Amino acid sequence: MPQARTRTRFTNLIGRARRFRGSVIEAVNDTLKAIAASLLMEQVLAPRFEFKPKHQENGPTPGFNYGQGGYDPDRCNVGFNEQTGQFQIEIKGLVEPRSKEATRICQEDLNEVIAAFIQNKTALERGLFDEELVPEELTQVRMGKNHQGQIPRT
Repeated sequence: MPQARTRTRFTNLIGRARRFRGSVIEAVNDTLKAIAASLLMEQVLAPRFEFKPKHQENGPTPGFNYGQGGYDPDRCNVGFNEQTGQFQIEIKGLVEPRSKEATRICQEDLNEVIAAFIQNKTALERGLFDEELVPEELTQVRMGKNHQGQIPRT
């Protein structure tokens, strides 16, 4: 898991800001600060998910709480780590990534992959309005392609 940031620096990129009157400069700076704070909070509050294939030999992971009944080896479990804010979800039949790059993407860039998927206008329109679309088709066909429509190598 990537390390948390402890500091950030904000740079105003508006050139020649001195030409503006004080109230305009203040309004622009307040807007830019609000955008920066919003982006920072998005990262802070983003849920952290770890998806694991369900196997018979799986067991509880130290630090995760699996609810009242605890870890059940006969079912798919969901655990939560209060210290890290991370969820661990077991999924029966989940295929593990076949390459180091695919593993890295799943561990570090999953939010960016999801964001790119939901920002794809075609995928979003089909998902919302095409009543004959099978959801698995959309995720397998669209999610498995990059922005140029090519299937990434894993």
